[in-house]
Amino acid sequence: MSLVLTWIFWRRTIRGKLHREEANPVMRFLQRLYKPVLAWALRHRIATMAIAAALFLFAMALATTIGSEFMPPLDEETAMFMQSRIPAISLTKATEILRA
Repeated sequence: MSLVLTWIFWRRTIRGKLHREEANPVMRFLQRLYKPVLAWALRHRIATMAIAAALFLFAMALATTIGSEFMPPLDEETAMFMQSRIPAISLTKATEILRA
């Protein structure tokens, strides 16, 4: 299903002629931005690793504040029964079955 939805989204959003990577102005901008950042990261490996470790530790600290349970507390003293019944059953008979 996701493959179909992805294809539909792609067909509706991407219109016109598709250009090569070198002709796309967004990709040219990103490549001009990426190359100096990559060169800096390769020249300063220790600083790059320290920044990555700091970001990881920051993410782990944030993860502890999320909480451990996303479901609300359940009142386990009560139970809800969802039974399938015959549509033509009378109310009296349905009540009798539920109480049994």
